[in-house]
Amino acid sequence: IAASVFAYFKLKPQNLGTLTQNLNNLLPQKEAIKVRATTAKVTLQRSDGTQKEISSEQEEVVEVGETLLTNTTGQATLRYPSGTLVRLAEETTITVTSENTIKQDLGTIFVRFKALLGVQESFEVESQNMVASVRGTAFASIIKKGLPPKVIVTDHQVEITPKDEKTGTKVETSKKLVKKGEQ
Repeated sequence: IAASVFAYFKLKPQNLGTLTQNLNNLLPQKEAIKVRATTAKVTLQRSDGTQKEISSEQEEVVEVGETLLTNTTGQATLRYPSGTLVRLAEETTITVTSENTIKQDLGTIFVRFKALLGVQESFEVESQNMVASVRGTAFASIIKKGLPPKVIVTDHQVEITPKDEKTGTKVETSKKLVKKGEQ
């Protein structure tokens, strides 16, 4: 078969490596989620327990299971391969729990979701009390100690599904849509 392919395309066997490289360059490459600090101090907690300070000079790859923390002056931006951006304000803690989900423990984040077919078609922000599912939109999620979570939609709409306090599972029968300008 290989001889037939070479003959059909008038290829020489010594060009096989170049052909393979060129074909591989045409295939979509899986990109990573990256973070960049916009102000100091931002810490990346790796899955193995090590920590790394993130600078504004370069982007750092963030893997599933890793946590980002900003201090009282720290801010950061997560950039997804699809173009989705998640901005972390000061005193914010989030964990990347999957390629399409982050768990927000504390603080304020702003999400600008960009759907890209085959790369990222959905996005969720999960907290202790709720799950915010993006529907091609922009929104802020605010979690402060002792206060209920707040979602402010700035573009399109977000589906909010509360979680059962005892089991932590989604209560699908209580979900609601929050539209632009609503909280």
